[in-house]
Parts: sequence; C-alpha cells; structure tokens
Amino acid sequence: MQYNDIDNNEIIKVKQGLAELGTAIETIANRVVPQQPIQERQLTGNHIQGGKITQFRSTGITDSANKTILLVDNNGITVDTVNVDNISGDTTVQGALTVEGHLECNSLHVNELTADIRQERSDSLVFDSSNGDTPIGKGLVWQGAGTIKSFILQTNPNRLYSTEPIDLHRDSSYQIDQVPVLTTDTLGETVTKSSLRTVGRLQGLIVDGDLNVDDFIFWDGAAMRMSIGTEAPNGQLSISSERAEFIIDPINESVKLGTYSTSELQVITDNTPRITISQYGHVTIGQSGNSETKVSVFGKVGFGVSNPSANFEVAGPIKFEGKKFGRGSAAPTTGLWSKGDIIWNNEPVPGGWIGFICVREGTPGEWKPFGHIEG
Repeated sequence: MQYNDIDNNEIIKVKQGLAELGTAIETIANRVVPQQPIQERQLTGNHIQGGKITQFRSTGITDSANKTILLVDNNGITVDTVNVDNISGDTTVQGALTVEGHLECNSLHVNELTADIRQERSDSLVFDSSNGDTPIGKGLVWQGAGTIKSFILQTNPNRLYSTEPIDLHRDSSYQIDQVPVLTTDTLGETVTKSSLRTVGRLQGLIVDGDLNVDDFIFWDGAAMRMSIGTEAPNGQLSISSERAEFIIDPINESVKLGTYSTSELQVITDNTPRITISQYGHVTIGQSGNSETKVSVFGKVGFGVSNPSANFEVAGPIKFEGKKFGRGSAAPTTGLWSKGDIIWNNEPVPGGWIGFICVREGTPGEWKPFGHIEG
C-alpha cells in the first residue's frame, strides 16, 4: 500500500533550504576570526578541577615525567629523588639521612658520631665551652667489645687521661717545651729531680748532695763523709754495726784506721784472725796453740825505741824462753826473779864481770857474777 500525500513543491523547498544551509556553514568555516585579548592570564584552582595535565610547563616549572614522581598529601611532600643546588633556611631531618658522596659543612654538631671510614680534617677538633658546656670528660672514646677505651680531658688537675698505653715510635721522644725529656734509652738533661725506686745497671753516676741507699749506705755532702750502717759516722769512711764501728779518717798528714768503738780489731785471712788488737791495745799475732804462724820483718825492729839503730832493739828487759834479760851495773836488789835470769853489766871494766845471773829465785833471789873480764 503506498502513500503519496507529500507535495512535490515542499520537497523542492527542503532541498533549497539544505543547499543554503551548506553554503552558510562553508561561509562560516572559511571566515577569518579576529583574536580576542585574553582577559585573565592566571591559572588558579578555580579553573582546574581533577583530571591529568601532561607536559605541563611554565616559567618556573617544567614537567617531563611519564610517571608519578611527586606526591602531595596532608602528611607533606613525598618524592624519591631530590636534586637541588641549594637549601636555604633551617632544615630538620627526622629519620635516617644517607649521603653517598662528599659532605662539606662549616660547622657540624652531633650528639653521637659513628664512623667506619677514615676522617680527614683541615681544622682542629674543638670542644667549645663558650656556650657554657664544659669540655671536662670529653675526648675520644672507643666502645663495643670489652671495656671502654678512652683518651679524655679530666680535672683536678686538668690533664689528658688515657686508659691505654701510649706507644711512640722508637725514634720519637716525649718533649716539654720542645725539650726532649724521655727517649727510648735516654732521660733528658733537664730532668734533675726524681723519686726513682728501682733502676737497672748504671754506667757512670754523679750525685750532687746527700745520698741514701736503702737507709743503709749514706753520703753526707756537707760533712764529706761516707758511712755504711750509720747516719752519724765518726770518720770520713765508716762501717758500723749495732756495737762496733770501723773508720778510716785522714787527718792532716796522718790517717786513722781502726775501731772507733770499744771493740777489738782483727785482721783476718781465710776467715781466721791473724792480727788481733784488743780494746785495750793488746796486740796478738797468730793464734794461741798454733806454732805454725810465721812473722818476717825486713828492716830494723824497735820496742820502746823511736828510731832503732840495730835490726832488733828494745828499751827495757826482754824475756826469752821463760828467762828474763835486763841490764844494770849490779845484781838487782828488788823485784821477783827466776833462776836463770840475767842482768847484763852496762858498765863493764877490765877485771870486772860481763853480767850477773840468778842462781836461786826469790825477791830478789840469789845472784852470782859471771864472765870475768881480763884486766
């Protein structure tokens, strides 16, 4: 069934209208549109809401990222890598800070420093107390395994204290005011006082003043006296025990040698007394009961004689094998005499006698002349 109720003229009008519309659209498309001035050149949040902006660029910002690099939220800004030439103002880093590269600063203050690498400095390590903080108790501290090892400043008096030995190179020295006071094998010349209690072998020793060795050997510098066993010697050299004192004491042109105390003096060999002088001056040569002692004298011997003129000279009677020999002008009239004692005549004359002999002991005993001298 077909319907043909559309007028042909109306269809012609529609075609004409569509042709005019196409011409108008073409005219509009080909027209030149004048540029209008931008009234608002600022981009604010009022103009952008959501969405993604790529390859954004402004005078101060260039965005060339192809993934999320910068995150801004209520907790702050999160970024993986920051590459800046300068950070101005005070900055606080909460958490760990790792620097892979060179770190240079004018001033560095840390409460604790741990380093596993060599530290090179161009300035001294300074503990500043200008802010009221004391440097006492500060220095270098090594801790970890074992006891803490430190090299720190201490007080009363102010000093550097080390818990470990300080080992210098063998060619180095401890110095005070650029003067060596101790080297590997030498004590400095400026060290003039000490309280040494133990020393090794000495080669050459000079002592100025008094000397005390274990309260046993003494040198009195003022009196110029050396003593062993006493602080009050009685000679220039004194060796003393509790009850005896032996001295050597040069006086002018003579020398005193012997016991200063009331003790006998013994000259010994093989720990045996050979000459004994008692406290009363009695002299004993050899030992009683020992007839093997020999005494040899080369020169003149005088008893009671200052200047003997013979090899043997005495100033008084002598006794020989139990017999007494004396001199006189006649037989004695006093004293105790024994049989065989002889008095030599000191005034012999022709026709006289050489001497007198005791023929019966007594006081004075009985005497007979002997040795007639021809007249």
